[in-house]
Order: sequence, then C-alpha cells, then structure tokens
Amino acid sequence: MKQDTNEMELLKGIGISQECLNTYASAVSEAEQMMVLKQWRCRLLKEIHRKQKLLDQIDYLIHLKQKEGTV
Repeated sequence: MKQDTNEMELLKGIGISQECLNTYASAVSEAEQMMVLKQWRCRLLKEIHRKQKLLDQIDYLIHLKQKEGTV
C-alpha cells in the first residue's frame, strides 16, 4: 500500500519500532496495517501500566515517610 509521508512521520513520532514501521509500510491491506497499529497500541498500554505501578510504589513510599513524620 502507498504510504503518506505525514503518516509515516506520525508513526515515527509515536515511537513505533523500525520493525513495526517496516511491517506497516509493507502491508498489502488496511487490515494488516490495523493489526500493526493495534499491536503497537497494546505494547504502549502495557508500558503505561508498568509505569503506573512504579508511580504507585513511589507514592506508597512517600505516604510511609509522611506517616512516620520524617518529611
């Protein structure tokens, strides 16, 4: 499928891996492109959840320190 330059720049801007970008660019159908986008979305969401867990742990430590009165 022909790829719009803006579309490819947008994909690069969201941090899509070169491997996924190549797969997306060589897709022969919109269904294949959608699959790549949905897979990348899933990866991003997992990363968000991982980062949220880290934030929760930091918040817990802050809470403990405040409760102890050390802060």
